[in-house]
Amino acid sequence: MHAGAARTRPPASPPALVGAAVVTVVAAIGLDIAAGRGLRHVVLLGLVALVVAVVRVRLMGRHRGLVGVLSGAIVLQPAFAVVAQLSRASARDEAVGPVPGLDRMEAGLLTLAVHLVLTVLIAWAVGNSDRLFGLLGRWIRRLVRAVSPVGEAGACAISRRPRPVVVHAVGCWAGGVAERGPPRTATV
Repeated sequence: MHAGAARTRPPASPPALVGAAVVTVVAAIGLDIAAGRGLRHVVLLGLVALVVAVVRVRLMGRHRGLVGVLSGAIVLQPAFAVVAQLSRASARDEAVGPVPGLDRMEAGLLTLAVHLVLTVLIAWAVGNSDRLFGLLGRWIRRLVRAVSPVGEAGACAISRRPRPVVVHAVGCWAGGVAERGPPRTATV
């Protein structure tokens, strides 16, 4: 592939896109409620998440990166608020004390770094949920194919092995149909 060529990704399946849209809305609303925001804030964020989810489904996999970034950005603020609240709640426990060997400033920076990493992981998972659902679907299909015997009802008996291609001086023979040129003579 040369420098100007664009990479092609497999198209997103409609169930994966719908699942990703649902994850975006549920994560945004759920994290906002868990962060203790007011009803107005939750409703407004839910409406924005719903718009992005509808756009994600309507685009049917086109502009995946942009829609994924928007989905992740919607959950960034509520995710950070939830992670910070969980950290504050755990710091109030008597069993958790200061980190040994670190002063107060270093411990604060370490806590902030952990907050940021967890928040980015949550936003990444929401933004890439269509890809994650597609991967999960492929794994399930492979598992079903591996478990189900060939020939029974519902099992796929089609082989995915490529057929040999015969190349001639003029034309090509692929899969038993001559596209151009003389009859088949040699296999490559």
